[in-house]
Parts: sequence; C-alpha cells; structure tokens
Amino acid sequence: DEAKAKAIELSKEKNMTFIPPFDHPLVIAGQGTLAMEMLQQVADLDYVFVQVGGGGLAAGVAILLKQFMPEIKIIGVESKDSACLKAALDKGEPTDLTHVGLFADGVAVKRIGDETFRLCQQYLDDMVLVDSDEVCAAMKDLFENVRAVAEPSGALGLAGLKKYAKQNHIEGKNMAAIINANDAPLSDNDVWGVSDLEKIIDVLKRFDSASANVGDLIFESKIDIFKIAGLSDKISAGLENDVAHVISAVQSIKSATNSLLLDAENEYDRKELSFGGLKDLLTEFRNAVAGAADMPVTILFGQSVSGLASGDEDIQNYHESIHRLQETRLRPVLEVLDTLLCNE
Repeated sequence: DEAKAKAIELSKEKNMTFIPPFDHPLVIAGQGTLAMEMLQQVADLDYVFVQVGGGGLAAGVAILLKQFMPEIKIIGVESKDSACLKAALDKGEPTDLTHVGLFADGVAVKRIGDETFRLCQQYLDDMVLVDSDEVCAAMKDLFENVRAVAEPSGALGLAGLKKYAKQNHIEGKNMAAIINANDAPLSDNDVWGVSDLEKIIDVLKRFDSASANVGDLIFESKIDIFKIAGLSDKISAGLENDVAHVISAVQSIKSATNSLLLDAENEYDRKELSFGGLKDLLTEFRNAVAGAADMPVTILFGQSVSGLASGDEDIQNYHESIHRLQETRLRPVLEVLDTLLCNE
C-alpha cells in the first residue's frame, strides 16, 4: 500500500503513467490469459484454485473460464492473515484490514480492489483460507514432487486445493491450482527462490568430471614415446642421468633439425588424439546450462549456434517469435476479455 501510494505520487510529479497492480480492466484481462493456457493443457477441469491478493488474477481467470466452462468451480484462496476479499464479501463491499501478515507477502493487500471485488463476487464460487503451516506444506510438496521452488504466495493455490478437497471430500475430479511468483532471488535472509547459478549448479557438476577428463586428454594429446632398449637395466644400475641426457639430446636434435636420430636398437613412437567430438561436447554443455537457466543460448552465452543466425539476428528472431505467439494466441483472448469487461 505504501509502495502504491509512492508510485502514484511519482507518476503525478513526473507526468508518468501509473500501471495499477490489479484494479484495472486491462490488467485483469492480461492476467486472465493464464486461464487460456490452463485450458490448452487440460480441457476438462472441474475445479480451479487461484490465490487472491488484490484480486486481479482471480477475477481475470474466473471471467474467462466461466465463459468457456460455466459449470467449472473457481475457488479463491487467501492467507488467513491477509484475507481482504473474505472481509469484503462478509461486509458486502471493499473494506480495509487493520493489518496484514507478511509471510505470503505477494498477497499481502489490505484492501481488495473495487473492480476486482465486483468481479470476484460475481464469478468466484467459493473461498478457502489457509494458514502458514498449510502453505509451507504445499511448498514442500512442490519441491519434492516437481522440484519447483515457490515462494509462499506462489504455493497458496496448492495449499487451498489440498485443504478444500479434504474438507469437502472431493475425489475423482480434475483439480488445478495456479503456481506463480517463483522468481524471487535467493539471499541469506528470509527470501524464497533460487538464483540463476543455483538453477544450473547441477548441470555444472555433471559436466565437471567430463571437463576434467577432457583436460587430461588435452595434456596427453601429443606425446613423444622413446623406446630405449634395456631401459629398466640402465635405471637399476643407477644410470638415470645418462638416460635423461640421451633423451634431452634426442629432443634437441629433433627440435633443431626436425629429424630424429636414434641408436639402431631404440624405437620412437608418437601418441596423438583427435578432438573431433569436443565441439559437440561444448554445444551440449551450452544447451544444458541454458535449459537449466530457462534462457536462450544466445542471451545466456552471447552467441548463436553454429550454422544459424548471428547473435543479433538470433535475438531478433527470438523476440519476433514471441511477438507472433502473442498475436496469434493471446490477442484473440484479450479481445474476448476486453469485450466481456466492457459489457460488464
């Protein structure tokens, strides 16, 4: 609330546009596109659980899902110590909470938005409140089952799903929970999430042994082998210095004349290794690290894959492909939501 007040103040002072975090039709419509992604993955949902802070996500998701699947049940999930929507529903209008808990700080809102309240009141079928212990259990489930690291507000939906299903003895239904807010950076303080380095550390460890082996092979890639007759006997007789002197002399002559002079009973061989697969190993390493970090190879390493576009062209192609997806998949959804919100 203090950050919002400061943002409004700065926008007026500097003549800048203030973008509301939730209580605006376009913001609601934008968050509602997440519902289309859900329907593309699972077309026959029975219940959807969505966390509520200011209500923008819940309102947008509920509007779109109800248009395509009127029978679906949309359940709002709030933290017990930040239940501004539940308080507004009980009173019949938005009301200010005296205080909010900060454990799930992503949904720590004192007052539900006016527009989001109206839409949530109309489209949500029920509410469920969860406490910190239930949220922690959901976070643990996410990490153990799918290795997803969610902050408390991100795991709120799953916590609500588990509690609501247990309380209402729901079985045999397709239930979905929205898991978001997973990108908080890791620090030594009470901050949830993982850094980019931690995302790729397992990949780095996996390739560490491979890189060490490659290093050993590079060291041994070109080795001169002198086969000296009676070498063991000479060493046993304490003639190591004589042997070393002979080898040094042979190497000096070879270096100076590019010719090799040896006694007739001695032999020479050369060990050479090919590194034809090294390029493939490096490519695999780049792709694995980029995949773990969820970043394009071009952006992470500043170069494109050999044979494809240049770095700058690759970045441009990447952004153009995202733009095409937005226009073909999200634009129709936004137009539907805009129409619905305008009609409302």
